[in-house]
Amino acid sequence: GDPEEGWTFPIPARAHLVAGGGRLYLPAGEHGVWAINESDGRTAWHNGAIQSYCTAAFDLDSNGLFVAAADGRLYRLNPSNGAVVGYFQADSGLNLAPTIAAGRVYVVSDNGTLYAVDKDTMQPAWSYVAGSPGQTPASYSVRYGLLVFGTEDLYVHAVNDFDGSLRWCRKPTVHTPGDLTYDGGDGRMHRTHNYEYGWPVIAEEHGVVLIRLRLPKSAIWEVPNPSTANWFPSSNSDIRSFLMSRPDLQPLFALRLSDGGTAFIPAVGTGGNETPDIDNTLGTVPILRTLPSGDEVAYIVWRNGQKCEAGDCSDPRWDAVMGEMVLDGSTVPGYQAGDLRFVAFGEGSTDGLITDELAPLTMAGDVLLYAHTLALRSYRITDRSSGRGNTYGNPIPTERQGFVVTRASNEPDWVTCQPGPGHSCTGWLDTYCDRRVYQEPFWVFFNDMEPPAECRCSGSDCVAPDNRGYSPKYAIVHNGAIYFELSSGAIFAVRSANEPRAAVQKQALPSACSSGDTVVYTVRVLGNGQALTLTDSLPGGLSAPNPVATQGTVDYNPTSRVITWSGMPQLGEWATIMYTVTVQETSATLVLGNTAVLTDAEGMVSTDAAVVIVNGTSVYIPMAMRFH
Repeated sequence: GDPEEGWTFPIPARAHLVAGGGRLYLPAGEHGVWAINESDGRTAWHNGAIQSYCTAAFDLDSNGLFVAAADGRLYRLNPSNGAVVGYFQADSGLNLAPTIAAGRVYVVSDNGTLYAVDKDTMQPAWSYVAGSPGQTPASYSVRYGLLVFGTEDLYVHAVNDFDGSLRWCRKPTVHTPGDLTYDGGDGRMHRTHNYEYGWPVIAEEHGVVLIRLRLPKSAIWEVPNPSTANWFPSSNSDIRSFLMSRPDLQPLFALRLSDGGTAFIPAVGTGGNETPDIDNTLGTVPILRTLPSGDEVAYIVWRNGQKCEAGDCSDPRWDAVMGEMVLDGSTVPGYQAGDLRFVAFGEGSTDGLITDELAPLTMAGDVLLYAHTLALRSYRITDRSSGRGNTYGNPIPTERQGFVVTRASNEPDWVTCQPGPGHSCTGWLDTYCDRRVYQEPFWVFFNDMEPPAECRCSGSDCVAPDNRGYSPKYAIVHNGAIYFELSSGAIFAVRSANEPRAAVQKQALPSACSSGDTVVYTVRVLGNGQALTLTDSLPGGLSAPNPVATQGTVDYNPTSRVITWSGMPQLGEWATIMYTVTVQETSATLVLGNTAVLTDAEGMVSTDAAVVIVNGTSVYIPMAMRFH
């Protein structure tokens, strides 16, 4: 949806943006699958015949977009136009995101069957039956050759990638799933304990998988000494001791990839986002970061009583802090596996973290992005030295980056910002139907709630958190731009005005042809004043090209079948590379895809792909588009 055009529709909570080939891809449930041009935000295509409620997967090597659908089909789409190239039929609905690895696509069905599907032929290689409904996508370990996923019975399964046999199966928690006890805000009731809306996080270098368990909101209030200190413990050792004495309160598990045994106990307490019936969602899933040194650390919102001892909170709902978790005893001297360091993530109470308003966390380089219901907040880590992060008053320092407020307001007299086409404000800005304020933010909706929510309070004491439970709010970074996905279907894109962006566009005409036909490829490069290089691998089945370029130098290597171009177009100037090929004689139906990869002097990458279908059969499917 587009707030500028006056219409939106909600996005399924499991559907997040992915990027590739110059487009963003977003499944929208009953509203079909959408592709949006990164260059201008306009719709590139829309396939309304496929109902998908989870994140898609883009594969650069095969130039395929893989979409898991509610009808039990794993579709491969042409990312240039959304056409169906092939599909695989599973035993039940597919409502968990597919995973691409080792030449295959892996997907978990509603019934709990893990499938390995060849990404080129869309034929199954093997399947593994877990015996319980699937609750997480499968995560892949390259080093151990494993697929790891969680099921409704709270077991974690590790499956060998070569044949689908079971390596190990472990139930890490003392809990049972329980009854259907809370409304997730996603049209479903959920069991008390579950892994839903999370995913296993693989730490390859440490041979560890992290998986998060949802606990009820009542667990937030469980602290060691509520009468004297109504908040979580204040040190890593005290937190770990508390969790060991109360294993029913442990929300995050670290398991060995080798055998499923406990690797360590993370010093992380429970939390989540409020649901319509005032319960709790899963909470923040950890983000793994490989540092330039090769060390692995994880970032996650944790809980620590030092925040309350400093006077910044008074009960467990406010003891959340941002943290960096080490995975061994050597990355930071004095810390053991599962310990956390404090990370600065606010300027006073304005940007504070709240235990029952936890949000998805993503990361790009050293920048953490936190997609809270009121605003996307981002901070760049500036100093990870070992003397930092040991206390709440001495956190790992960060530098505030741009904020994006979802529902802004200038109704208070002190706010001078007015809505304008730039969607930005100088000075401070209030939030609509809330009393939290942000400095110099971008904004999406102005003097209005994010649809379809409604404001049910007024005045200076109005606090109306978006308690819709599970939400698709999420942020990704691609080609130097931040894309913020909102629950309403709006997508907000922002990039630095000081970072001119190079881009590539690619087209093949005709895109459908017969053997012996001629195909003309046109690749256009938008300059940013830097030295640029481009590679374009030619697929088999096409004759050797003789490429030409309007500027720069271009060459073709017949051994590797790679076209290479280099040049330095000025900022805003276009360079064009063209080449003509002939489709070789064949009676088979071929899908010939190749991707142009443009790299600038700072290592920023832009890609676009083209697909040619040879000897294909046209199928016309009636579709209807509805606007809300």
